[in-house]
Amino acid sequence: MTVSGPRFVPTWAPRVAGISAFPLAVALAASVWSYTVDDAYISLRYARNLAHGLGLVYNPGEWVEGYTNFLWTVLLAIPHAAGWDPVLFAKVLGLGAVLAAVEASRRLEARLAGRPVGIAPLLLASSVPFVGHGVFGLETALYAALVAWAMLWTDREENRDLAWPHGSAGLWAAAALCRPDAPLWIGFALLLIPARPLAPRNLRRAAMIAAPVGAIVAFRLAAYGHPVPNTLAAKTGDLAVQIAAGFWYLSGYAAYLGPIALLVTVGLVLSLIARDRLGRALVLSVVAWWGYVLVVGGDWMVAWRFCAPAEPLAFALAGAGVAAVGSRTRSRAAIAFVALLLSAAAVHRVRAGRDLVRRVEVEEKNWEEMLDAPIAFLQQAPSGEVAFADLGYVGYATDRPIFDLLGLMAPSIARLEGGYTRKNGRGLAEAVVARAPTYVFLLSLGGDCHHPIHDGMRALYEQPDRLLQRHYVLAARVSWYGDMVGCFFERGQVAAAGRTRELFAFDAPDALATWTLEGHGASIVSVTDPVGRRVHGAAGGGFLSTFDPRRGDEPRGRAISPPFSLDRDVLSLRVGGGFVAGLAVDLVVDGTRVWTVRGRNTEALDAVSFDVRPWRGASARLVVTDDAGGPWGHVLLDAVTLFDVPGLPPPPPRGSFDAP
Repeated sequence: MTVSGPRFVPTWAPRVAGISAFPLAVALAASVWSYTVDDAYISLRYARNLAHGLGLVYNPGEWVEGYTNFLWTVLLAIPHAAGWDPVLFAKVLGLGAVLAAVEASRRLEARLAGRPVGIAPLLLASSVPFVGHGVFGLETALYAALVAWAMLWTDREENRDLAWPHGSAGLWAAAALCRPDAPLWIGFALLLIPARPLAPRNLRRAAMIAAPVGAIVAFRLAAYGHPVPNTLAAKTGDLAVQIAAGFWYLSGYAAYLGPIALLVTVGLVLSLIARDRLGRALVLSVVAWWGYVLVVGGDWMVAWRFCAPAEPLAFALAGAGVAAVGSRTRSRAAIAFVALLLSAAAVHRVRAGRDLVRRVEVEEKNWEEMLDAPIAFLQQAPSGEVAFADLGYVGYATDRPIFDLLGLMAPSIARLEGGYTRKNGRGLAEAVVARAPTYVFLLSLGGDCHHPIHDGMRALYEQPDRLLQRHYVLAARVSWYGDMVGCFFERGQVAAAGRTRELFAFDAPDALATWTLEGHGASIVSVTDPVGRRVHGAAGGGFLSTFDPRRGDEPRGRAISPPFSLDRDVLSLRVGGGFVAGLAVDLVVDGTRVWTVRGRNTEALDAVSFDVRPWRGASARLVVTDDAGGPWGHVLLDAVTLFDVPGLPPPPPRGSFDAP
């Protein structure tokens, strides 16, 4: 799409835009500089182990490729080996890649438009997804810069009729080493940019690219036993869910672009119908990349990281499209419309960018608050492996062996059915129990540890045979975010015959005679009466219930147990009923509430176990509170026991983490 240039843009404007894009990118990077995305610490831990001679592994001795950025991870070994700050190194390297991509977008735009335009570098330099993920610690900007420069270099070599295309081949090979999805870009470039794809020069280029790509595949097979990273299996498995997530992911990104999305669309259409081979290669590769994002479902990170690699090319097409409209039409109305669209895009970019920077700041604050307590617990707890999700910074800061519940570093979980964070079913619980980590960390809602939030965590916790609960007891509850708490379950064979002391069984009609009842309080329900028949999991002939057969969930009150001594390792009970505000079963030790649990909006009594060794010998009570009406406004309780668990490691000292 070679045109003479936009008629309504002064000749000095592109030069000013090109120069000002660099300080603009630096200023935007500075505004989000302090945030480091959690996944960056996965690569940093691999790099640290590599620098320390342990190999490219996450857990020493365990060869699993849980990263997708080989070149970036290897580069991060440099600061670890040299004694530099590795996070600062990653950010500086990323910022350099951002500036390189800005320059590449300027040159691509000028090449397509026939002269400098200046729109593409400004769009890229003001993009929070691109600049942000350039300094958040991952390979995004480096990857995008390599792709953009490789496109430019391939076109230059074809126009100059070079026999040996070393430059483009080296850039494409580096991109392929940076991420395994680089063949998507390479394929369109090698098929569409050369006039004759099967010409000797292009075949030499393909061969030079294939050599290092083949080497990395051979390394994967030799080191990890698979030709592709383990993350592919971990992050896929449910195509329908992935596409639905990808649709909303791209929709959110389009809303962030606002009028810029229309500029990009104009550039895509005009370049597609033109006869410029480079333009067509950019169009089809960008569209294919968006299709790839749709299929994989995007990711969890703030600011649309998966969309960033296409931005240098997409914005170059947008700038060339504006130039084409300005050069090919004499209509003042068309030129005025484009000028108005550019103005609207500028205003929207400022507002959307400001809002997104604020979201990054909130994300940073939330992660800091979330991770402090788990790290504090693990730094004080006895040594041992931890089964964990969202393991980036926690794994890097503690350097503990980690069993990844999301499957990135755990092939036994990655191969299960279901998509990312949804590897459901009994296989997940079996994989965890078979691995036997010392601790299992789950996130739960409602302030207790009975309501895991991820599908996979729920599947692990809620297996009908309670496989996890038979091997793990709740050791600590730490603060996380909002209404969520982090729960550390500690390994120990819970089946402890002969070591159990029954506290409250609720089998006799007068079982509440020693309890203090306030308000409606509670009553004993027999498992044989009409109300009891709908309750599953009762241990004996009856259970405590705050449901009134005559008035339903409306009555309110409390039931307070007589005091008992915590003379065993673990307190166990079965709880059911509602998961609504105003309901609770509290453990009160020496007058202080140390643990709370509620039902799961189900008429089933679920077994819950809690490590009470930190309060051994103290006097305790159970307080059942029903201050809720309406649906599920009742509590069910049964089988309160104390027992010892052989083989538990010593409890961590109570300190800076939030003990339950």
